[in-house]
Amino acid sequence: MTPIIDGDTAFTKKTKKALAIIKKSPEKYGIVLRYVKAIKQSDQIEHSGMHCPNMTFLVKMNTYSSSKYWYASSIVHDAYHSKLYHDYLKNNNDGDNIVQGVWFSDGSMHIYNGETAESIYMNSDGYVCNVPLHIYRGETAESMCLNFQVSFLEEISKYKWFLKWHIKSLMKSRWWEKSVP
Repeated sequence: MTPIIDGDTAFTKKTKKALAIIKKSPEKYGIVLRYVKAIKQSDQIEHSGMHCPNMTFLVKMNTYSSSKYWYASSIVHDAYHSKLYHDYLKNNNDGDNIVQGVWFSDGSMHIYNGETAESIYMNSDGYVCNVPLHIYRGETAESMCLNFQVSFLEEISKYKWFLKWHIKSLMKSRWWEKSVP
């Protein structure tokens, strides 16, 4: 199902254009359809990012107001974060990690154990799974998501040299260490 778009008229229009661009890549579009349930305009966050437990891409104005190709690639990038998160849940649902606590309405609970933050999620079978942050965030996850994003941009763009330079610059910036959406 196509992601629900939640935002003003300009946001909705730009998001529909970005999704139309993604549709040109059946593989990437399939990932977006499977791992993104909603795309929501949200200028209250520090930067755009995926809320993995409920598969919602929260988007700031600087992302959806950029070029339609960059915005489309940002959706693809964050869909891959969601894929990493949900693939881990699917493959690690043995029920060994039972946690007591207060659950959010999306079925998740976020905890901090003193060293690492983890997202706790009750899957459809009723098992509780810990999803370590390094599975879907941090340097390795960002590298995987950026590679997926670049492969999408290479499919639809003529500017491969710029993409490679820009992605290397992004990795060097280590933005994921500066803030958490």
